[in-house]
Amino acid sequence: MAAPASLNESERPNPDAAGARPRGASPMALARALLDQVPQSTALLTMVAVTTLVGALALVAGVVWLSRAVAGVFLLHEDRAAVAHWIVWGILAGLVRAGMLWASRAAAAELAFRTKRALRERLVGHIVAAGPVFHDEHDTGAAVQTVVEAVDALGALVGGYLPDMLTAAVVPLVVLVAVAAQFWIGGLILLVTAPLIPVFMVLIGRAAEARTERQWQALTRLGGHFLDVLGGLPTLILFHQTARQHDIIQRVSDDYRRTVMATLRLALMSALVLELFAALSLALVAVAVGLSLLHGRVLFAPALAVLILAPEFYLPQRALGGAFHRAMESVTAGRAVDGLLAVPVGTVRGGSRILTGSRARALELDAVTLQYPGRPPVLADWTLHVEPGERLALVGPSGSGKTSVIHALLGYRRVASGQVRVDRIPLEQLDLAWWRSRVGYVGQWPYLGFATIRDNLRHARPEADDRALWAALDQAQLAEFVTRLPLGLDTPVGDRGLSLSGGQAARLALARLFLRDVDTVMLDEPTEQLDPATRERVWDGLERFVQGRTMILVTHRREEAARAQRVVALVGPAAEPASEVAPG
Repeated sequence: MAAPASLNESERPNPDAAGARPRGASPMALARALLDQVPQSTALLTMVAVTTLVGALALVAGVVWLSRAVAGVFLLHEDRAAVAHWIVWGILAGLVRAGMLWASRAAAAELAFRTKRALRERLVGHIVAAGPVFHDEHDTGAAVQTVVEAVDALGALVGGYLPDMLTAAVVPLVVLVAVAAQFWIGGLILLVTAPLIPVFMVLIGRAAEARTERQWQALTRLGGHFLDVLGGLPTLILFHQTARQHDIIQRVSDDYRRTVMATLRLALMSALVLELFAALSLALVAVAVGLSLLHGRVLFAPALAVLILAPEFYLPQRALGGAFHRAMESVTAGRAVDGLLAVPVGTVRGGSRILTGSRARALELDAVTLQYPGRPPVLADWTLHVEPGERLALVGPSGSGKTSVIHALLGYRRVASGQVRVDRIPLEQLDLAWWRSRVGYVGQWPYLGFATIRDNLRHARPEADDRALWAALDQAQLAEFVTRLPLGLDTPVGDRGLSLSGGQAARLALARLFLRDVDTVMLDEPTEQLDPATRERVWDGLERFVQGRTMILVTHRREEAARAQRVVALVGPAAEPASEVAPG
């Protein structure tokens, strides 16, 4: 995955292309790369520029007309009828400017929304395409932090910094021309002092970049740790470790607070200096206007217009100073997005072929080598054949490659060499979405969504009625527990099944499996968290379900392996060809 400066809509997440944004990369280069991903971004940005220009012209016109009205009333002693048209035109100009400001902000907000949506779709698509393998390559807390906070920061870049850049380029130029046309000395002062603010802004912004990156890293550590603590809260309570985690969270929070305050100190100092430069420049303009007015070198109406317009010359540049600090934060967020998209997930791309019929499938790994990045091969030149309808158990120590075999068969793990086949068809030729829909997979830690029991079950079969749901729960030995719940099937399970015990979550995942019509079943320690009596009853339902289907079971338990027709033992990294042992 290349850095965002080279992103385009046609690219797909590619583990073979990785890159990181170099320190000091330009926010404008990052913004241009983001806009390449946004539909109609050019039209929206053009709308921001046009409305900003029209608003600036309306500002100048309104100030000139109202200054003429004020001069007519207070100096020329004209009656209200003589200056009424100037007042009306000035009010209309103010309304036009307000409308243009609203339209500009609306276009900028829409641009930010589309950018965040496009970027989140790409990030989530990358994570979903990786499947369960993603969690082996990337920290979940950091991924959540990137998808939420980093994308918001990048949305602020295109929805805030770019419009501020356009405003700082257009409004001061229009104001400078208007001031110079009425009082050339004032225009000269504005022209000379104009570069001071941007130059100082860039110098301070570059100094703030390192602090911003440290702040982002501290926030990522805090968010990731807090998410992990929430996920393991029941275990922490069980082992009386909540006080220790409280101390850790407090320490990380204090670290984040210190980095934020250091960044804020720098930002406030830069804002103070920018305001000081702007105030001194305005004072110079005011002195020049006063002296010229005193000596009769300029009329009152143009002098008043110049004094009103001069602050509008510096206001967009001062606003850009604050936006530049946020832009530097966006550059840091862009690195986080790069890192997430660059995670080598190693998925199989797949093809378009779909096998007809609903039946047990033959599975084959032919001379396969499985290897994680930077590690020795888990399996080397390894072969396995599973006949249609066969029940196979994979046993062996942790890290021997049992789960990796399942990931390879599902296309979530690309093999370094060899070939994976389904009914003698290479996996690369199959439509992987279709193939995965024909496989029932239950892992040791199944994922349950933040929803009710009913919704989690219907994720497997949306059209299932309550009778089918209760039958699946009964088969998974969970119906009695759900019956006792006050809300029954409508009971929320919490994020990742947080309100359920490990055994209840495992049985709910098995009930979800029983609702599916699949050809192949892959089970990774499905009953590890159940007590022996419940495990036996659940296996009775499992054996009925897998009748006529191909089954691969990963287990450490000898009694579970004995339920398979064939047992294959893996011995560890770079395992020798599989050794078969007798069931039981």
